[in-house]
This record gives sequence, structure tokens and C-alpha cells, in this order.
Amino acid sequence: MHNAIIRRISIAVATCLWGFGLTSTVHATGTVITFEDPSAFSLTDFESSSSSVVTDAPNGFNGTHALKITHGDGTSSGVTIVKANSALISAGNTTITAMVYSPTVGRPVLMKVETKNDPTRSVEAFSTTSTVVGWNNLTFNFLNERNMTAAFNASYTYNMLSMLPGYGTTAHDVYFVDDITTSLEAISGGGGDPTATPTVITYESSDITGYLTAGFDGASATVTNAPTGGIGGKALQILRSGGQNWAGADIINVSTTNTRITDGTHKVITMNFYSPVHGTIKVKLKMLDAQVSKSVLAQYGWQQLSFDFGTSLDSDYGDVNPYSSSFIYTKFSLFPNFGVVDSAPGRAYYVDDIAFNGGLTPSLATKTQKIGALKTSVKRYRVITLPASTNHHLAITWTTSTPLVCAVNGRVVTGLAKGSCRVTGVGAGNSTYKTVTKSATIKVK
Repeated sequence: MHNAIIRRISIAVATCLWGFGLTSTVHATGTVITFEDPSAFSLTDFESSSSSVVTDAPNGFNGTHALKITHGDGTSSGVTIVKANSALISAGNTTITAMVYSPTVGRPVLMKVETKNDPTRSVEAFSTTSTVVGWNNLTFNFLNERNMTAAFNASYTYNMLSMLPGYGTTAHDVYFVDDITTSLEAISGGGGDPTATPTVITYESSDITGYLTAGFDGASATVTNAPTGGIGGKALQILRSGGQNWAGADIINVSTTNTRITDGTHKVITMNFYSPVHGTIKVKLKMLDAQVSKSVLAQYGWQQLSFDFGTSLDSDYGDVNPYSSSFIYTKFSLFPNFGVVDSAPGRAYYVDDIAFNGGLTPSLATKTQKIGALKTSVKRYRVITLPASTNHHLAITWTTSTPLVCAVNGRVVTGLAKGSCRVTGVGAGNSTYKTVTKSATIKVK
């Protein structure tokens, strides 16, 4: 199963004690831990790590004292450094920096913050830069949580901090740490909750920067030419070919830009969507921070879809219902034709003009067209011919829902058995005319 889905499940397990509809927001206060003042920290080693405050750390740190950490036997070896009374991070203040001395190039450094006495409330982040030998100024962004771990929750009081240098290794290397700085944005006078900026993603130029276009579990995602009938020339193509019935694509991640996808006022996400399936399909959208999901129905061709998270939601395993404006939703994934496997060579779905936070998805074509009259009967083993195009000369695709009574090959209907033959024609749309659908019953005599 796709890692994102597994991570959503793990979030739900870790947060089953949260309760629903949390509305309180915790605000962090800035501080710098220099290890000069023993009252500012309290060291607790785990997985055979050994730590102490020393005065003989390698040159390059500030002051006279630094924290020395000798990696233990466990791959998650580390030390708890701070157990504070107030929050170390909060909405709008979700980064922590630290000076870290690494004896080896490229060693991962993990930081974990959690609520004292409640290990189910935690968030973990790797440093955003790779280490070099010597002192490194590392940043830990807790809106970019470690894969398959719980996401940041603005309602929690994260007041305990641990560091795990050399995470994933067992080498008994020695690291040094100094100047752990929390809530940088608050210290510098910025901060505040992430903003809800009106946004429309059109995929026409470089506006995919900051957004995800990665397919998973049998789907690929690329920006390419859009089918006729959409707005503009480009769209995001999600090609599903085999794989899982939840194959889809990660669409948006604004966690690093101090913005959010929804808030208490703007709970609706809209988009123009193209389906190649001649019938009704389910399209699911999941927001992945404190996961919620919403499904809507789509038909063949271009249409505008609306996902309203302020109304009744799905209840998938891993969902944390209901929607709460206190959570900072910064990511979402889209699952076209959810619940169905599109076998090879697959089907291509298209997404365009995604609007959120008050942004407006542009309207598709508004002019209508018609499919002409059909013959009402056919004899067994005889054929009739259906219309090839709409009144505006756009191609019609015909199917039948009664294959034991009649067969449809292109626009030719063959009577097979006495009864009612049900046929449906879908006339293609374009930038001027809407897609049109017509169903009819033909009597087989």
C-alpha cells in the first residue's frame, strides 16, 4: 500500500485519543538553549546513548558549554533534552534550529517534540540539510514530518524535545549540539497562524512549484496537454494502469510556505476534472493533516467538481472526522475512479484549475448541444445505425447496459434477444460546447 496511506493510518492510530473537533490553538514562546544554564535543560538518554554537557567541544560553537552525545547501540539512540512548561512549537512557529557537530558527512539528524506524559502526541522531523564534517546550522521543519509518523497538530502543547543524531545507524559516533533555538518566527517578530491565501493552480506555467505531482500505487502524474473542452492548454494528467484500486496522485503540499489549504471560512476545494470513463465514477480527495476525505461523483468528459469539507465526510480507516479549522491542512491527494482498478494500458484522468481558500475555478463551456433521434426498434439478428455526431458535429461514443439483449459496435446496434435494449451515447464537448449524454431504449423484436 502507498506510504502516504499507511502514514494516514498511523496518524489515526496515534491520535485516537485526541477527541474530535478540537478548537484550541497553542502558541509557542521563543527560547535559545545554550547549555550554559543547567536549569534550561534536563538530559535523559535512551537506547544506550550517553550524553553530557562539556567545555571541550570542537571549536566553532558559541559560549563555553555544549552538549556531547555519544551514539548508542540502537538505531534510534538519542537524548531527551528539554521538558518545558510551555510549547516549543506552534502554528506559524513550526521550525527549530540547532548547531550540530557531525563527525561524518551525510549523517541524518532527527528531532522529536512531544507532549510530556503523552507519547501519542508527537511530531518528528529530519534536518532539512545534509551534514558535513564539523559544525552545521540545521533546521527542523515540523510541517514536514518524518514519513509514516504523526503530523503536526496545532492544538497540542509540544513541550518536550529529543535529538537523535545519526538516526538509523549503530556506529558509536560522537556528536555535539549547541544553541537549540525554538520558535524562530516568534523571536524575529513574525509568526502567526499559516495564512489562507486564495489560490488557483492552472498548470499553465511554473505555478506547479510547491505542489506535488507524484503518482502512487499504479498511477503516474505529469503536466501535459489537456483534452479538448478544458480551460487553457495544460492540465495534470493522472494515468492509472493496474496497481491498486486507490491509485492516485499527491497534488498539493504547501507545508513549507506558511500557508494552508483550508480554514474555518474556506472549506471548499473545486477543480475542473476530465474522466475518460463512460459512466459514473467516484473521485476521492484526502487532506492528509489529521486526515479527512470527501468523495464526489463524476461523469465522462469535462466537469467542475466541488469538495466541501464542511458537509458530511467519508469515514475511511485513518480518517479523523470531523473537519476542524484548528488543524492546519497543508497537503492533499486525489484518487480518480476510486475503488476500481484501471487495467493496463490504463486510463488518463485530468485535473485543472484547482481552487482553494476562496480562489475561483473558471467555468467550463456553457453552450449546449443535442444528440438526434434514434430508431425505437430492431429485429433479432438485424442491425440499426446510431447517430455519429451531435448537432454541432462532435463525435458520439455509444455503449449498452444490456449486452445480452443487444450488442453495440461503434455506432451499430445488433439485436440479440427479444427484450429492451438500453443504449447510452456521450457526445464529446469542447471549449464551446458542453458534453452531452443521451440514453434510450430500443425494442428488440
